[in-house]
Amino acid sequence: MEESLGIDTVFLNPLAHFNINTIDDVEIAALNLRNIWKLGYDSIVNVLELLEGEFFKILLLSTDEKLDGFSGYCGSNPVIVLNKQYTVDRLRFTALHEVGHLLLKIATHFTAKEQEKICHRFAGAMLMPQEVFCKEFGGHRHRLTLKELLDIKEEYGISIAAIVARAKDLNLISESFYTEFWIEFNKRGWRKKEPGTFVANESCHRFEQLLQRAAATEVISLSKCAALAKKTLEEFRREVEFIP
Repeated sequence: MEESLGIDTVFLNPLAHFNINTIDDVEIAALNLRNIWKLGYDSIVNVLELLEGEFFKILLLSTDEKLDGFSGYCGSNPVIVLNKQYTVDRLRFTALHEVGHLLLKIATHFTAKEQEKICHRFAGAMLMPQEVFCKEFGGHRHRLTLKELLDIKEEYGISIAAIVARAKDLNLISESFYTEFWIEFNKRGWRKKEPGTFVANESCHRFEQLLQRAAATEVISLSKCAALAKKTLEEFRREVEFIP
């Protein structure tokens, strides 16, 4: 669709010249990327829409398999595949975790398990930069309330589990507190379903938008557009309203 419409989709890694030699380098990398993408310190309203706007190709699948997502390159195009069965906060986190895999130049001395942790921390840092997180979390803590965790989750679209993990990464809670939290977290059955909801419509629209543009500019015939949309010509005609 992009090629047919003459859209330049050359993707350049904005972090290509930044190396991850220590775990703390992740915080700087995430902040650099937020600055390059002009996100400031605010909550990211729609992660998938943001990534599509930066020429990531996003594919959402419905699957019962134990799959959060995976990523890779198709030529020079970064591709992220996500399981849309999961909650919005998990979808957002997984998408940014995969961005970490695609963009970060991680030193070879890190093991595969450590690389996963680095991408986890990157996702958390993208959702809540260190400065913002420390301000919201309120410094080193020995006790938390469910209400304050829910407030952070509902404002920034980051799960309770990821909030507490980020607090540990930033040394705002102790290792013993973290262990106790997970015992309680599992006991309450929150591993399967956490309380609280981030209200957002995390979905992909770029393909549909390009399809409508192609139909309006007659770059592609309506029958070809319908085929690409996996709809009958009649169904697609009902969706297309030309103005004037």
